[in-house]
Amino acid sequence: MQYVRFPRRAQQSSHEDQAARTIADLTASRRAIVEAYEVERRRIERDLHDGTQQY
Repeated sequence: MQYVRFPRRAQQSSHEDQAARTIADLTASRRAIVEAYEVERRRIERDLHDGTQQY
């Protein structure tokens, strides 16, 4: 019976490792999206600010 449990634990660990990698990948991609959004927001803010000073 012991030999049946080991593969299940190994498989469970493998699934947990895959889930952890997926979570890390998603977190990194979300962070990149937020950063790109902030860069664009600051660019628009700067353009609006500079545009009002020209007149």
